[in-house]
Amino acid sequence: MSKELTEEEIFEIENTRPHVVILGAGATIATIPNGDKHGNPCSVMHGFVKNLGLESILANVELCTKSENIEDIYSELYERGDECKDVREQLEDAIFEYFSKLQLPDDITIYDKIVLALTNKDIIATFNWDPLLIQAYNRARKLTDNLPMLTFLHGNVAAGYCDKCGNFGALQRGKCDNCGNTYKRSPLLYPVKHKDYNSNPFIKQEWVNLTTQLSRAKLITIFGYSAPKTDVEAAQMLKEAFEKYLSAQRFNHIDIIERPNFDHDELSNTWREFINDSNCYYEIHESFYDSYLANSPRRTVECLYKRNMTGWWGDSKIKFNKEDTWDSVCENLMPLWAEEKSGKKVLEVNPITPQDLMNVLTKLDKDSKVMSPDDFYAKYESGDFKCGFRTPVPLEGQDFYRSRMAKKIGANEDLTSPATFSYVPLDRPDLVSRGRMNKEGQSMFYASLYPDTNFREICHDIKAGDEVYLAKWRMKSDASIMVFPVYLPENIDTNVDLSTYMGINNPVFAEGAMGDYFRKLSDLFTRTEEDENQRYLCSSFLANYILKQHGSVRFGNQEFDFKFEGIIYPSARKGAGEIRFSNIVMPPEIADSSLELVYVIKGRLKDDLSSVSSESIGFCTENKVDWYGLKSFTEDMVFSNIILVDNTDHYVEIDNHLCTDSDGKPISTSRLQAFIQARLSESILESVTENELFRNSFSYSKIQSKDDLNKSLHLICFWPVEGWKVDNTIDIKLIQFEIEVKQECSAYNE
Repeated sequence: MSKELTEEEIFEIENTRPHVVILGAGATIATIPNGDKHGNPCSVMHGFVKNLGLESILANVELCTKSENIEDIYSELYERGDECKDVREQLEDAIFEYFSKLQLPDDITIYDKIVLALTNKDIIATFNWDPLLIQAYNRARKLTDNLPMLTFLHGNVAAGYCDKCGNFGALQRGKCDNCGNTYKRSPLLYPVKHKDYNSNPFIKQEWVNLTTQLSRAKLITIFGYSAPKTDVEAAQMLKEAFEKYLSAQRFNHIDIIERPNFDHDELSNTWREFINDSNCYYEIHESFYDSYLANSPRRTVECLYKRNMTGWWGDSKIKFNKEDTWDSVCENLMPLWAEEKSGKKVLEVNPITPQDLMNVLTKLDKDSKVMSPDDFYAKYESGDFKCGFRTPVPLEGQDFYRSRMAKKIGANEDLTSPATFSYVPLDRPDLVSRGRMNKEGQSMFYASLYPDTNFREICHDIKAGDEVYLAKWRMKSDASIMVFPVYLPENIDTNVDLSTYMGINNPVFAEGAMGDYFRKLSDLFTRTEEDENQRYLCSSFLANYILKQHGSVRFGNQEFDFKFEGIIYPSARKGAGEIRFSNIVMPPEIADSSLELVYVIKGRLKDDLSSVSSESIGFCTENKVDWYGLKSFTEDMVFSNIILVDNTDHYVEIDNHLCTDSDGKPISTSRLQAFIQARLSESILESVTENELFRNSFSYSKIQSKDDLNKSLHLICFWPVEGWKVDNTIDIKLIQFEIEVKQECSAYNE
């Protein structure tokens, strides 16, 4: 039987995972913004030749490219082969000579701080040719020997390597520290479309070092690197490294540091793919001083662990600032260096253990079954209740759906008022019974992420044909809601697919004591007690407790407030914890400040009790709902691309084969169109939209106003048939065809 991990043991495991830092040209620019020790500038790829004064080399070459980007210029020289070989080699020599003379200023720089922010379990991987990182490393060696690994993905003018034993070090040191062999100059990989990362043993090993560390990374920082278009292989190798490893091993957080006033929408598609595939949380910073590197030096992974896994929102007392001097940095880091030498724990874990938290929940659960609601709330709301929670998850640009049964809308309620489709009015507590996330008499805004969950949530005895209203609310453009995620207990498991389900699959927390705690917490939130007198006592108390939690955290020189403004949780009536079957609850004041009504659909439930056949639609403008009727002109439908599909999923050209229907009668294109027109016209719209009202091309999900409904709809339809044949031998299983339907809406009085 496996031994249960303690909090300290979990911390020790997580503490060994590395922080991987990837540097591009932007990092060097930030390190020497005013030039190096002698005023020599460095440059990003755009304007590189001009900024470094290398125009004379290209004076006698007529370039086809008009770009000032060195990637485009060098790629053209390379592709033109021998014609430009001499110029290309002159440019390479000039680049090597220029970068070789760069020197760090005497004052402490960002590169010095990056090196000092990490320890020997971490790695810095740079795409830059300049020697400044090695110089920073050598300066740091005078202060501590607990430093990160360096790796040079495009080579480096100051790096030498030993082709005898594979060791590498500073080129200026001449000979290998390991075997005494003379160092060779590391190759520089220049910006061509296809780089060779495998033929040179030095470059190949550098990439092995990086991908090995990525396999275990807890935290990644990408500083000034945008995966340029000429670095196809590098981008692909990074992506493969990110995707190779199990989700349980992937990093939990990415810090992206870019230049000031960087347009976040320009974030490289490459990084977006990596971020989406990794199930991680990411932040974009405009300054190094807002990152984990600056705000928790030498304890970056430990700080991330405490914030995300133990509910700690404290602030590191030791951090880097723009005003730092060598003396102030050494003074601040000295206690950390002393701890490292003595072997002490670098951070104390929360004084309350997972077992302590579990005991609190067990007592809460027990009391909810024997105490009256008033006594239960009085005890726990006034007591010293403790609950562990994870970092808030920010929501932006999200749509929510909220529904009401028509029979439950009062005669005095105004169907042109958005309030009718929002939370229960605060002055009517008598209408609110205790719910999963609210106490009796407490109004909350409940909604779902997708419309097909709504009706099962709001009513137990729904049936096909019931008249309903479905409202779509959207977050305001400037709104952000911090939510607490709740999971089904069974989805806190190492095998859960986080692309489909809400859950936790990190084995440390899915299999250990924290996993048991989160499963218990989730059970109290998601279960439905049989005894109506005790139903939702635990979950309503916990929801109110969570929604009162708030605090602040400091990043760099800025302090940010945090609080839980909503709770996102799985439907108890549909699905198995899938993301699409999730609900959200938030206090009325959050809904009022963060949401706006888009439209309301009036219709009737279909047989699936999820989708709606629309009768009218109301758009909200200036806080008023204007209603419209919707009509589709099926008599004017235009059919096209009518084909048959056999039971092997092959298309059948009707005019080239003998096709017969279930009665043995031949089928021609004209007869098939008449068949569809006669038998299917009136039911086509309902058929193709069944269960798909908000998801396929015939969808209300993207409309914003009535003008969006006055259009022609183009639909691809599939209609199954039985007994149809091709050449009297092959079965036909369906007809595939396309139709175009005119649709318009007109004013409608509710």
